[in-house]
Amino acid sequence: MASTDNYKQSAPLYQEAFDDQNRAETPSVIDSGQQFDRDNLLHFIEDKFKSNVRGGISIFNLRALFHTMVKSFSNIKDDNRRNIPFFFVSGRFGAYYSTRYYLGSSTYGLTTSTWSTYSGNPTTVGVSKSYLNSSLITSFSLEGVSVKGQLKMTTSSGTGDIVEVSLGYCEPDDGLSSPSSNVVTMVGSSDTTLSVLNDVYTFSFDCTETIPPNKCVLLFFRNTTHPGNSTIYTSFSASVNYKG
Repeated sequence: MASTDNYKQSAPLYQEAFDDQNRAETPSVIDSGQQFDRDNLLHFIEDKFKSNVRGGISIFNLRALFHTMVKSFSNIKDDNRRNIPFFFVSGRFGAYYSTRYYLGSSTYGLTTSTWSTYSGNPTTVGVSKSYLNSSLITSFSLEGVSVKGQLKMTTSSGTGDIVEVSLGYCEPDDGLSSPSSNVVTMVGSSDTTLSVLNDVYTFSFDCTETIPPNKCVLLFFRNTTHPGNSTIYTSFSASVNYKG
């Protein structure tokens, strides 16, 4: 059997054919009523491209198929994939030392109103496996992850506080006693200065990498400027989203 042509050699010719049109790259938004799902496209092929049937294959049917496929294709650049919520949390954390990363509750997980569970630097000392009920496990890869939310300092150190919000992931609990903690891979963070007591400050950040499937996703809050002489409470709400 003869070998096929080298696509890398022919591709520039195809690109030139498109470039010769001199069309502006304006986004084309297609109404949902003109898009077709995979089942409809497959049924169309089975119905309109029958072999050994007179008139089974026609230029009209081929052109119609190309049109429906192009209109049903999601173009990331033009259509700007939707932000899909992965999880939402709200509550408050009470910081005592600037080195503590707060992550929900070791008893009630993400549903607790007061985040009192904490660890040292999750990227070095890791997070205790008994704390992983404060995470959500991914069932598929999360691309284009972002975090948005609000912070309100309800008690103050008197000098203004900087709160770090960060997102990371680690392996699930393997059921083994050793090691007792899992190291976290951080994928994004932001620092927000809370200057005025009881004022609401917004924060947001985009993550730097895709989170793989079957990983525990963890959200952390840390008061990086806390002098460590009393408990400072900060209320928060946060939404973790991905592109879909």
